[in-house]
Amino acid sequence: MGNGYLALTRREGEKLFFFIEDSNGTITKIRIDLNEITGNQVKIGIDAPKTVQIIRDELLSK
Repeated sequence: MGNGYLALTRREGEKLFFFIEDSNGTITKIRIDLNEITGNQVKIGIDAPKTVQIIRDELLSK
């Protein structure tokens, strides 16, 4: 899947942005917030247009 893999280290409170351009040149912006890190759990917030499907991995495996 995809053309590459990028692994990043982030701290609590930091953000990631994705800018995705479609074939018409329209850019979709997605923001990922690292809200809280506790032990081995990370709480994230995702700000994306309603047209973007966000599906957890375990639901794709079914």
